[in-house]
Amino acid sequence: MPPMSARFPTPDWQPVRGWRVDRGLVFAHALQESKFITSARSGAGAKGLMQIMPGTARDIARALDMDPTPEQLADPSFNVEFGQSYLEMLRDSPHTGGF
Repeated sequence: MPPMSARFPTPDWQPVRGWRVDRGLVFAHALQESKFITSARSGAGAKGLMQIMPGTARDIARALDMDPTPEQLADPSFNVEFGQSYLEMLRDSPHTGGF
């Protein structure tokens, strides 16, 4: 069976700290959340490809020792980095059983 990343489009977005989660999972999440629209914004305030909520962005920024601007969070490389970091948190949480 091919890796999950082979089943989805592979845009040329690169997280600022490199890939740590299967790209297929990240791209599937981006497709579901924003339909690959980099400027997507939800009524609840989630932003970008991965639809990162402001509170989640603050938590991830603190964990990564980063201080991104709102403009950076709209940038695909930063948004995918934050989304990937959130997926890592879910994967590594004892409450989710991984994925």
